Amino acid sequence: MAKYDCEMFGFFSYSPELSYNELYALEEAFRSTLHDALAAHGADYMQYEPEGDALRVQCVFAGCEEEVFHAVCDTVVRSMSGHVHGRLLFVNKNLQELLVYRLQHTGWSEAAVSLLGLDSI
Repeated sequence: MAKYDCEMFGFFSYSPELSYNELYALEEAFRSTLHDALAAHGADYMQYEPEGDALRVQCVFAGCEEEVFHAVCDTVVRSMSGHVHGRLLFVNKNLQELLVYRLQHTGWSEAAVSLLGLDSI
């Protein structure tokens, strides 16, 4: 059985200015691009949950490699328009750190939270 050391949670929201038909077309294209980007960078067990003007995604990765997460962000951002904004959370299953990414069509930003040293709490 394969071992997966990292879990990813994502949330993407679409502009409320979009008509139903525009939203449907954008979501279909974006979801396909997102799926391809995740698969190309080693994601497995991808699950998508459309929720009105938003899309939730969850998947696993074999390792917790920041370079892979950056590559996912780079790929996804290239496909985003001003009508899509997103956040990705990568959790090391040993709970050593959390990596959070904010994505929009102009780029992405990263925040890391180390959970090491919290054993004394």
